Amino acid sequence: METRKYQCETMFEALQRIQAELGPDAIVLSAREIPMGPVWNVWRKKGVEVVAAPPLQNTAAQTAQPKTVLRRSADGAHIEFEEAAPAIEWVGGQPAFPPGEKTPTHQPQRWSPPHLSRAEVRSAQKQIARPAVEELKGAALECPPVEPEAPPATAAARQLPPSLQRVQQRLLEQGVEADFVRRTLQRLNQTLGAAMLKEDDLCVRYVQEVLAAELRLPAAGALRLPGRWVCLVGASGSGKTSTTAKLAMLYSQHLAKKVVWVCADTIRTGAIAEARAYTDALNIPLRLVYRPQDVQLIADEMQDADVFLVDTAGFNPCREDPLVELGELLSQIPQRVTWLVASALTRESDLVQISAALGVFRLNGMIFTRMDETMTFGSVYNFTRRTPYPLRYFAYGKETAAKFQAAEASRLCAALFGKGWNQD
Repeated sequence: METRKYQCETMFEALQRIQAELGPDAIVLSAREIPMGPVWNVWRKKGVEVVAAPPLQNTAAQTAQPKTVLRRSADGAHIEFEEAAPAIEWVGGQPAFPPGEKTPTHQPQRWSPPHLSRAEVRSAQKQIARPAVEELKGAALECPPVEPEAPPATAAARQLPPSLQRVQQRLLEQGVEADFVRRTLQRLNQTLGAAMLKEDDLCVRYVQEVLAAELRLPAAGALRLPGRWVCLVGASGSGKTSTTAKLAMLYSQHLAKKVVWVCADTIRTGAIAEARAYTDALNIPLRLVYRPQDVQLIADEMQDADVFLVDTAGFNPCREDPLVELGELLSQIPQRVTWLVASALTRESDLVQISAALGVFRLNGMIFTRMDETMTFGSVYNFTRRTPYPLRYFAYGKETAAKFQAAEASRLCAALFGKGWNQD
């Protein structure tokens, strides 16, 4: 059996190469950690070396030995052996052959002893069957009761090694989708070697890599300016205003852009005062929007601005009027980037309802806030994995400075195993 050796930075990359070159039925023989890079490099990164082989061919048909069969002799008076069993055994006479083809001189027939009558055959069958029935009755009395089979989910859980069982319990406690967890761990159980499955840290590491591969990562250069008009939408209390302040500080101080804060939340009590406090601290202009037509007036006035950050009013996904008002405002900004802002404390079902209501506005990404106020991230992971909108940023903490980072799938997956934002 020919084997091949693969050296990659991650186990997931190695499995992808094995599947592409050897097919989905390839056999993983061993896997171990190795240092990657030149030998002279002291700070070499860790990688994996996987030895795999192509799937075994089914040779049962080639190695099968011909069975010995009986046939009647040519004169009909004797019995003789036929070493090679024919491919087809004709019963009840020979078949008709097309004209012009020669009919075989003999064909194997099913044979029964001609010297026994039907009555003799029945008598022999009864004598053989009676002791067999009595023996079966006695065996039935001695057989222990049959235990009911375990449900499929329980049986699958028993097949997992203890390390993956602990991982499964942790992910289910976090609220990750149970069926997705079961499929993922069963795939890893069939892929990883026995030695690696005994190490809890290695299992957690590979599970995190597989979970991270399921998420949509932000495009390269996510910290660059995404567009001239950036609109933040979301439900009430999701943290849009504080997120606008973090973005304004990022673009104005770190990217040296001229930022204009556009406050469209003019109804909520204290919203204007809060926006003015942020803009005074960041030394950026503030403009208010009372009607959708005010957007064009602001664009004409601030033509030298690099980016307009639009802080929209929070809306109730169960009501239609706030959604219509938001649509009238966004329709005045055709060339815009629209990001959904959601709290990590929001339930998954509510996240689905909010995204469904706002999906008509061509969302371009998501920002999750209040990441440091929870230790359960299953709803965030499930929603991020299923939604078509890529992750953009994670926001946490009350401070405007820092506490704001580009979204990383590895960071979210690590939080599922207890490495949350509270451990900074």
